[in-house]
Amino acid sequence: MELFKRDKSVNRLTVFNMWDIIVFSVVLIISFFTFQHADILHTGGSSFTFLDGHIRDFYDENAKRFGFTNYLPSTYILFAIWNLPLKLFGVVEAPHLHSVGNAIFWYKLLPSLFYAASAVVICKIGQTFGLSKRNSIIMSFFWVTTPMAFFSQFIFGQYDILTLFFTLLGVLYFLKKNQKLFILFFAIAMTFKYFPLFIFIPLLLLSEKRLPKLIIKFICFLAPIGLEVLFYWTSREFHQGVFGFNANQRLFTAGFKIEGDITISFFIITWALFCALAYCKKIENDEEYKNWSLYISMVTSSLIFAFILYHPQWVLFATPFLAITTFLHKRFNFFVVLDLLAMYFFVGYTVNAFPGNVDQALFGLGVFSSINPILAVPNSSVFMRDFFVPHDLTIFYSFMTAYFFTNIIFKFPSNKIESLSLNNFSINRESWILIRMRFIIGILIFIVPATVSYLSPNYGNELINIEKVHGNAMTPIGEILKDNTIGQVFHIDSNKIKKIQLKMATFARENSSTIKFEIHEYNNKKVGKTIFSKEINSNLIKDNDYENITFGNGLEVKANQKYIFEITSLDAQTGNAVTIYRTNESRSDDNFYAIINNVEQQYNLVFNIYGE
Repeated sequence: MELFKRDKSVNRLTVFNMWDIIVFSVVLIISFFTFQHADILHTGGSSFTFLDGHIRDFYDENAKRFGFTNYLPSTYILFAIWNLPLKLFGVVEAPHLHSVGNAIFWYKLLPSLFYAASAVVICKIGQTFGLSKRNSIIMSFFWVTTPMAFFSQFIFGQYDILTLFFTLLGVLYFLKKNQKLFILFFAIAMTFKYFPLFIFIPLLLLSEKRLPKLIIKFICFLAPIGLEVLFYWTSREFHQGVFGFNANQRLFTAGFKIEGDITISFFIITWALFCALAYCKKIENDEEYKNWSLYISMVTSSLIFAFILYHPQWVLFATPFLAITTFLHKRFNFFVVLDLLAMYFFVGYTVNAFPGNVDQALFGLGVFSSINPILAVPNSSVFMRDFFVPHDLTIFYSFMTAYFFTNIIFKFPSNKIESLSLNNFSINRESWILIRMRFIIGILIFIVPATVSYLSPNYGNELINIEKVHGNAMTPIGEILKDNTIGQVFHIDSNKIKKIQLKMATFARENSSTIKFEIHEYNNKKVGKTIFSKEINSNLIKDNDYENITFGNGLEVKANQKYIFEITSLDAQTGNAVTIYRTNESRSDDNFYAIINNVEQQYNLVFNIYGE
């Protein structure tokens, strides 16, 4: 059975209509202007150093201005050329890390155009396989609407598409058996990021078995990156910025630990095995050559993210090869649903691994950024991670690894086992419904909780954070029993309290008692007027966590006026009571101290206050 079967009349475009283009375009425009990460400000802004004439000392000059520059010159050169109009028209006059005159959207447009250009290359790859132009366009659209790819480009707003574009060109000319252009475009791709190396080597081994030729072609492949490195070799800042980039260290961390710093890397082992498989594979005909070329590209790009703690935007690199092999697979519908499920675990991993960075915080550089200026303040805002529980990265990461290996195993080009074979793809209405669901639901998996988090009421700025001051030097104060009174004197430089957090514990049991929380004025060491009172069921309190007490539109107070909050219990007895943490260190401010049963203490209770 063939891996891919030529079929120039897979289907007519009866179910692919203008509404698909309209919906996609609307989502794209909204995402383009609403979300953005700050990384592109650094890359786009620092590229102006080239335009200021700093060629040889580019990295040294940027180190003085910004502290670091992580990528090889290709990325900055491309952005510098793209930013030339901003320089000529005075929009951005000097290297800058802020969105001067909304320059961020100009920066973002460059990789977006490369995203469109990549779609054209994928269309050409489809035609190389013998698909009609129509069906090649559909295959390209299928990749364009891949949720993880769309997220990387239009929500996260990164520029990994630059290396992907040239990689796709390299694969295209490899399929056309044009070795010179195959090597050239992979060599260019390598100067943006290092991922193309892991596809190039097994493809080279698949097509070339003669050792002298292998060495010559590999040297040609390394020539462009070698020239760039050689040009800046004497720059200390180049070495520290490019070779010292800590993201590079993530590639080989997963494995069996042997002894000391020695680890058997899962990625190196599996990738090396596929390299050996590529070299030993004897290609019988043109169809087999194309089938194995795509399979190896899909496998090696997927292995990278199956075994490294990746940054979410990196996954873009694997998406075209996953999409193309899915499009032509006999079990197309299965893999479309799998893509949708993977998007859930992908977003869950992302928002739990990068809270306050790659979540609702992406609103911060979009056109709606002014709505919630403190959207990423810990404990003050609702975070997206609250919608993706449990907060265990192992679970989300493991399911993503399972996703990659499902593609690797069940797309293996076998002539013996039908279930593991790729076949021709036939579009029907059911398939198109799944394609639309994959895109719309997949994107909503991020956009809906991001929007809810962003628009949720926030609790103002952090005014007091005892744990931040005292760190882990804390201990429970003991059971808060009936008739006990636990108090804390405080004052704030604000006229409104929006939330108070109390660090409490339940002694790892379920309690049924009730506690009362009250805030009073405090003058001349005497408790005065009560300004707030609330009863709390102790069975709702989480062990070793903060209990949130919110005040709606805010509790009006007088700035720098002393107040005291008190915690009492109406019915707590030994074995059915909660506690609150206190600091171990002595108090350093006479305006902040705990009071236990009317006796001043030399410590504070552990609490936080948020307000305006």
